[in-house]
Amino acid sequence: MVNLLTMAPKDEAAFLAAWAADSPSIKRHPSCISTRLHHAIGENPTYLNCAVFDSVAASRNAFRTPEFQQRLTARPASVVARPPRFAKVAVPDRCTA
Repeated sequence: MVNLLTMAPKDEAAFLAAWAADSPSIKRHPSCISTRLHHAIGENPTYLNCAVFDSVAASRNAFRTPEFQQRLTARPASVVARPPRFAKVAVPDRCTA
């Protein structure tokens, strides 16, 4: 799962603190393989969260837990999350799905 997150520049520090508090609850989920946060190059407060789960259903379950939903309330109001779902694509002679 990838999640593009944008926010007002003034809320960046609060967002990072909230993400640091959120991530352990996701990493404790039995289906979570890994999670990472990337910052866009430059001064733009844009982040990409990459989380790998056993399945799409497992990722949905992890983010719907009451603990995680409660933690979302700590994020600044200006944070906008865009969590599209992607699937691996097989490309002949390049990669497998």
